[in-house]
Amino acid sequence: MRNFFFLFLGLFGAQAQTSSWSVELSYPALVDQNFVGANFNGIVEAGTKYQFWENLSFKIGISLHTGLFKDKEGIQDPTTDFDLLIWTLQPRIYGVLFLPTLPQFHPIIGIGYSAVTFFTNGNVMTFFPQGNETRYGLNAAAGFSLDVSKQWYFHASYDFIKLSNSGNFTTPYLQNINLVKLGVGYRI
Repeated sequence: MRNFFFLFLGLFGAQAQTSSWSVELSYPALVDQNFVGANFNGIVEAGTKYQFWENLSFKIGISLHTGLFKDKEGIQDPTTDFDLLIWTLQPRIYGVLFLPTLPQFHPIIGIGYSAVTFFTNGNVMTFFPQGNETRYGLNAAAGFSLDVSKQWYFHASYDFIKLSNSGNFTTPYLQNINLVKLGVGYRI
């Protein structure tokens, strides 16, 4: 019975180290001068990843991340009085490359779809969505992760979101969102 117990602990420990799940926490920095980058600050982004296929040099998985952004204080003028929040939801398929010469460094690419919801409160400028409005669009990402241990890693990525062309969203100034994300991850 005692040997069975140690065998069980050994198998459980091996499974925990080869888990396909991970969670991430990031700071999303807006890096453009369009209506989002000029008027909002990133607050936080959280997400989870699941790797469902792998070979010796490449893994493929799915991820789901959500982020929160708040309007900057300087966008309000005496003729308007409003508060804005942006909430993003980004499902994505991604790939991770494993380099034999750099075993802790992993380039990552991904493509997916984004839902960007604008929550407004008060009198809003005309180019911002009126009321609570969700816009959808494609997203693409490229970045890397750097292993600190078997479970912990740092990650950085560049995300581009192209919102749909509808309503007031008819120019690149109103459609393109560029993000740089820096954070930590934990393999469960």
